[in-house]
Amino acid sequence: MESTPAGVREAITFLCKGQGFNADRLATRQALVAVLGEPGTHPDILTERFVAAINSIGGPTAEILGDSLRLTERAWNLKTLKERRTLHGSLQDPVIGWEAVADRAETAIDHLVAVLVSGRYPKSPIPTRIAESHSGVAIYAMSVHTIVRDRRHEETRYRFQLVGLADGVDYFGVDTPSPNVPRLVSEDFSLQMKFYDYGYQHQFWPDEPMRHGKTYDLRYFIRNPHRGEEAVLTAEHMAFHEPTRFATFTVSFIGDKPKMIWRVNRLTGIATPGEPTRDTALSIDGQRTVRTEFSDLYGGLHSGIAWSWDA
Repeated sequence: MESTPAGVREAITFLCKGQGFNADRLATRQALVAVLGEPGTHPDILTERFVAAINSIGGPTAEILGDSLRLTERAWNLKTLKERRTLHGSLQDPVIGWEAVADRAETAIDHLVAVLVSGRYPKSPIPTRIAESHSGVAIYAMSVHTIVRDRRHEETRYRFQLVGLADGVDYFGVDTPSPNVPRLVSEDFSLQMKFYDYGYQHQFWPDEPMRHGKTYDLRYFIRNPHRGEEAVLTAEHMAFHEPTRFATFTVSFIGDKPKMIWRVNRLTGIATPGEPTRDTALSIDGQRTVRTEFSDLYGGLHSGIAWSWDA
């Protein structure tokens, strides 16, 4: 099952309901398990990380999450979400009803989603500290699927699963040297182009400014209008300046098939595309497609797929 920010949010909402959070119920929510650890991670470690993410938020937001999820001592004996939120409301000054608590909990869940998908909390499964996003947007997952026909680029399909890290972010930008214009698949975004001296920025504007903790699904494709006139294509990789939790690159070959294919894994621009080795070599499947996955990319380093047409 593919993990998405929306799936993480749905999992947290599920765990608030009924008897609340426990390790067995968490194990059934694969989207949330995916952001808390690798397959096979012990349930106690997953629970510890989940609680650490809540505690990293602190204040009233952590309190409302703890009560809703039945993670606090005062809520432990309350078996329904309504009871737990009624208790939480009774402890506020002034007292508020459980419906008002439910409204506040929605915002609290958004906050927790942003923390979990960015991985910026103590005991996070991310092994190293990732720099903060420059744009106020976290890239939870992205996928790039490139179609190569007779050695030349035909089309690339992009998907970015984004989470707002701040309120009021107007757009998500992607820099590129290519003049080819994207065609949007997502109906809730519009496109603007910014021109540099030596390239372009594709600016994808949501219908309204992004909000903290909200999730966005951006999809578009770029079709090459000059396929027969360009040099043969030998790689599809990107520089990851914004922290990205998960990335998938896929290349489908129509016509000629490369002799060698390999992963480009966290290389500087000068070092790309690297060379095939026993550790980096990739195999093409029966559909003439190759696919590879990455996690926790950042720092402006390049990752993706490269290939050679000649042995």
